[in-house]
Amino acid sequence: MKMKRLFQLTLVGILSIFTSAFAQVSTAKWQSHPIVIDGDAKDWGTAPCFTNSDSKINYEFRNDERNLYLILKTTDENMQKQLTQAGFKLRFKVKAKQKITANIVFPVKKGGIVPPTAEMGKKPDVDQMQKPMNGAGQKMDPKNRIMPKEIALLNGFIFSKDTITSNKIDENRVSFANSNEGSVFEFQIPLREFFGDGYSLDNIIANRIQLQVNINGKSESRGNGMFPGGMGGGPDGGMGGGFGGDMGMMPPPGGMSPFNGDMSDAVPMTKKAFTVEFNLSANNK
Repeated sequence: MKMKRLFQLTLVGILSIFTSAFAQVSTAKWQSHPIVIDGDAKDWGTAPCFTNSDSKINYEFRNDERNLYLILKTTDENMQKQLTQAGFKLRFKVKAKQKITANIVFPVKKGGIVPPTAEMGKKPDVDQMQKPMNGAGQKMDPKNRIMPKEIALLNGFIFSKDTITSNKIDENRVSFANSNEGSVFEFQIPLREFFGDGYSLDNIIANRIQLQVNINGKSESRGNGMFPGGMGGGPDGGMGGGFGGDMGMMPPPGGMSPFNGDMSDAVPMTKKAFTVEFNLSANNK
């Protein structure tokens, strides 16, 4: 009986190795002209051709003689929020003469503050917080909003180091841009970051590139992290701490957040990850 069990485990192990060795590898589509990295997916034509069902993220990779282009796109509002608030990491592994493991990391964001127009016991207009006004007090067109810049951390690339900022495109460095709501992230990575200067595209297309997308998890309520001052208090309405300044409102009794009053609308963000492997394309004119 023990020998039979051992044989079964050995067979499973062999099949697992065999399956991994022959796992499907995609090929990046050849890009005949540079993609404009601006957080708009229009340069990609149709929707990205690959989908990860767990994260609801569509993605695609393309390349030309100089760059690798990558897009992540999602229409799921919860995933958009998770990408922009909880953060995520892209890890590239390349087996070349010099083995490269490089990361683009989007760190976790902290909560915002309560808008001063909120009234006691009422939920502040979160949408209003995200709709900047012009000098005349009128709502600005979304296309004209000045949004906070996204910042990403880099490590492991041959040339690009430290941090990069969205929409600051440099043809010689890793660059990215994202849409305002977080539905699209576009990346441009010079191939020299993986293979160094003097590479030949014909010589590197056989080098497989592995991409790991790791999306951070986070458990939060819409009221968490929104108050810079303490709001302790008991069930009888005692309130401790404060807002650190007059914000034109008072917190509700019992130390509750005016966003929810309880934790019933907490939005859990579970960790998600997926891995893909691909080869670059050559220009077959």
